[in-house]
Amino acid sequence: MSDENLVNNYGWSSSTQPNSCNYITPEIQRILARLQPGRVLDIGCGNGSLCSEIKAKLGVSVVGMEYDQEGVDIAKASYPEIKFYRFGVQDDPRHLLEMERNQFDVVISTEVIEHLFSPQLLPRYAHGVLKAGGRLILTTPYHGYIKNLILSLANKWDVHHTPLWEGGT
Repeated sequence: MSDENLVNNYGWSSSTQPNSCNYITPEIQRILARLQPGRVLDIGCGNGSLCSEIKAKLGVSVVGMEYDQEGVDIAKASYPEIKFYRFGVQDDPRHLLEMERNQFDVVISTEVIEHLFSPQLLPRYAHGVLKAGGRLILTTPYHGYIKNLILSLANKWDVHHTPLWEGGT
């Protein structure tokens, strides 16, 4: 993938969890509590706030991965007890595994895939770092009733949500 398709700065400026994501945290924690993983990877962890909440609430080993260097820097400074790496889904997952030495039981990625130029790379990357039988927890924003209704009436639902084209939404 060429660098022209990558965004290097997502505007992280603090360790506060963004309002666009904090409503998801309780449900992610409930799912993880049910799965009882030993190791969790957060792909697109941003400033690390979700990693911190998962570690504090569930006490599991959690690792964050973020392509934006500012996000990684904020995460490392705010949550030094958690490991954060600057990788993107376009990178080879073996590089992360070389540093971590072990695969993950669960990979989470909240509100990330819709921002990717090549969204199909995210599940591919997750597969590369998950243990056999591991789980991927993926969230994306809800468009709202009106947009969903229009997509359905225009018979464009499948075209709109396909991950098999370059450029994202």
